[in-house]
Amino acid sequence: MKLAKLVMALSLASLGTAALASTHQVTLGFENVSGAYSGAMIKDVNPSYGGLKWSDSFGVVRASDIPNSGYDFGAIGDWVGFSSAGNPVSFGSNAGQRFTFYGLYLASAWYSSENVIVTGYRNGVAAYTSTVNVTNDGDRLPLLYQFNWKNVDKVSFSAVTAGFGHQLVFDNVQLSGFSPAPAVPEPETYALMGIGMVAVALKMRRGKKTAAARLA
Repeated sequence: MKLAKLVMALSLASLGTAALASTHQVTLGFENVSGAYSGAMIKDVNPSYGGLKWSDSFGVVRASDIPNSGYDFGAIGDWVGFSSAGNPVSFGSNAGQRFTFYGLYLASAWYSSENVIVTGYRNGVAAYTSTVNVTNDGDRLPLLYQFNWKNVDKVSFSAVTAGFGHQLVFDNVQLSGFSPAPAVPEPETYALMGIGMVAVALKMRRGKKTAAARLA
């Protein structure tokens, strides 16, 4: 009975660890991009920032450097992400790990009203898409846009009217599951884990008996 309880406890502990790893949520701002300077492209200064892969035109800028704009009004912290020259931008996992994209703060740099197409991909195929309206209006910003897209490996953003002058501003990206954490094992893996745990428990039990015999 004690052996069965021990195996059950070990199994539950392993399941709990896997569940915590797969549901850990983070908010990724742009305050700590190492080597960053205002206007830098993330790929040039810290290409794997936050454990993600950033597209060529995804940059960072100090919000106060461009006052009275979407860069300034859309910021949560001192720095924001932006789409250089108004080009489409994206971020995704480095090794194809899937994650949940909860949302982010989004603004237009220069326009009071602009439509943006947001797309979530899975293995190169669009799994979700949504068109949202963004603004540079200081009375309305910053604005949080929520998506709650599960099992995606890349998210892209593109202004409907793309190009210079149509830069987008990003802050506090909310994600979970993308960090290099242990994957949740498949059922057959659990079976192997169970066998291993039984073996460990039996060895511990035999060790105790041997020690008791020596002391007797």
